[in-house]
Amino acid sequence: MANFAYKALDARGAQAAGEIEGESKAAVAAALRSRGLTVLDLNEVKQGWGQIQIGGRIKAKDLTVFSRQFATMVNSGLSMLRCLYVLEEQTPNRKLAAVVGELRADVEAGIALSDA
Repeated sequence: MANFAYKALDARGAQAAGEIEGESKAAVAAALRSRGLTVLDLNEVKQGWGQIQIGGRIKAKDLTVFSRQFATMVNSGLSMLRCLYVLEEQTPNRKLAAVVGELRADVEAGIALSDA
């Protein structure tokens, strides 16, 4: 199942917004209509690195430094998991460190880096 962000109008014309989980965009739209809402906007919420807002919560410079350090460490022969542990501890940006921690936990659980 995927998460979808929606904006809608209720029967009185008041705006409503939120997130809902569903099988498809059509299924979510039908569920919202059954609640008496008129859907104005409905988009799938991306997971993983797609959630990083460059220029918002994490600066592009911090992400660039992280990427270079990660590549250098992997090329030197360290395992990806060890690299993520080190970068999580040494990253000065707390928000980026939290994202790296989530990434590390996913990789440690057996999820492929590209899917984490």
